[in-house]
Amino acid sequence: ERVADALVAEEARAVTEEVESLLVWGRETAEGWVLEPAFRVRGVPETVTDSTARVALLDAAGRVVARTPVRLAALDHSAERGFTALVPLSRAGRWAAWRLEVDGRVVAERRVARAAGQRFAAAPRAFRTDDDTLLVAWDAEAQPLALLRDADSGEVLSFARGGRLEMATRAQRVEVLLSDGVDSTNEIFEVP
Repeated sequence: ERVADALVAEEARAVTEEVESLLVWGRETAEGWVLEPAFRVRGVPETVTDSTARVALLDAAGRVVARTPVRLAALDHSAERGFTALVPLSRAGRWAAWRLEVDGRVVAERRVARAAGQRFAAAPRAFRTDDDTLLVAWDAEAQPLALLRDADSGEVLSFARGGRLEMATRAQRVEVLLSDGVDSTNEIFEVP
């Protein structure tokens, strides 16, 4: 684990441009930490040096393959704390889970939404129901959270749960990112 810490610290100092990263986020509630499904995106990870909180990516055997510091912050709408971070993936290898560590303790862990090898997720679908309305459907059991972006501008249009989203948009190309909890897939739909 010290090797993973050293590699991530070295990489974080050098990252000044967009890199492939894992977008991780969560919040602390009265019942404990809630880790939301993660998404693979491109972005510039924040360099955090003054925090005792870390996000670790774990391989299938539970070994740490990457670890990065994250900043915990008070959420505006409540007394809860939360975090959002980009974990650089260039040295992460394969991971099967991610966890949050605070003050050296594991406080929450997120694994794939379905049992490994249980089944493949059904392909997502996106189509217009009229000129202004887009319908997106996906396998919510295998991929509990979707992130929809305008594929041309990169603008986030929506986060959605439940396997179905009907929304107003005039975007002509929509990128649908589907998270299994630990990683994500993406598909771009032409929806003129």
